[in-house]
Amino acid sequence: SIKDTAIEKCEANGANSTGGGIHLYNVNNAQCTLENVTVNNCSALRGGGIHAKAGTLTISGGLFRSNAASGSIANGGGGAIYSEGAEITITGCTIGDDDTNNGNYAVQGGGIFVSEDAKCTLNAGTKISGNTAMQMGADDGNGGGIFVNRASSGTAAGILTIEGTETKHVIISGNTADYGGGLYNYGKANIKYAEIQGNSVEHNGGGMFNAGTCMMDGVMLQNNKAESEGGGIYSNKTLTLKDTTLTGNEATASGGAIQI
Repeated sequence: SIKDTAIEKCEANGANSTGGGIHLYNVNNAQCTLENVTVNNCSALRGGGIHAKAGTLTISGGLFRSNAASGSIANGGGGAIYSEGAEITITGCTIGDDDTNNGNYAVQGGGIFVSEDAKCTLNAGTKISGNTAMQMGADDGNGGGIFVNRASSGTAAGILTIEGTETKHVIISGNTADYGGGLYNYGKANIKYAEIQGNSVEHNGGGMFNAGTCMMDGVMLQNNKAESEGGGIYSNKTLTLKDTTLTGNEATASGGAIQI
């Protein structure tokens, strides 16, 4: 375990570098806990702050800010955290910053990338804010806050579970991308008691771009913006909403709240 520790201005800079701050390679389902750890200004091609390969990672409190994954879609992703087949649980941690100049960035999953065969759970008090999925060459930036990957041959889709409470929501705010400002879901997402607000995109899905299976319950999508379609949500796959509110969202072309 790592507790009350600051990891700053570190990098992995090889041709296939992973985990600028921390690389967890857990071949025997090992467990690692981070408690009140800050990971700032770290970089790698993939997983600027942390790259977790298999095993279990639990994060409580702490801050991930100004980390960068500089790789393309083929070898990058996860500005703050890249989960490769790992099971990650995050509670009361801030991924990013209210000031986008201090957020994390990558081509996919500016804050968090959830790969195939991986699971990520965000619990109450977690905030994903001010992160950027930025275009790199011909690759569009997908999932400013979070990117959840689809299944590939012999693997299962990535799974994102957001479990806020009625009194303490998970916040996904102020993230930017080409597609899916707050969240780009290509796998499976179950979202309960969350606020997705103030995210923006150059194209579709200001709050969320859903290209997989998504269930929302008790979610507020507010003041998200798309320069093309789906200010709040853009969905071309399976989407279920329950007790969910969309207000103040905006799209230039169509679907101010939802584009289906």
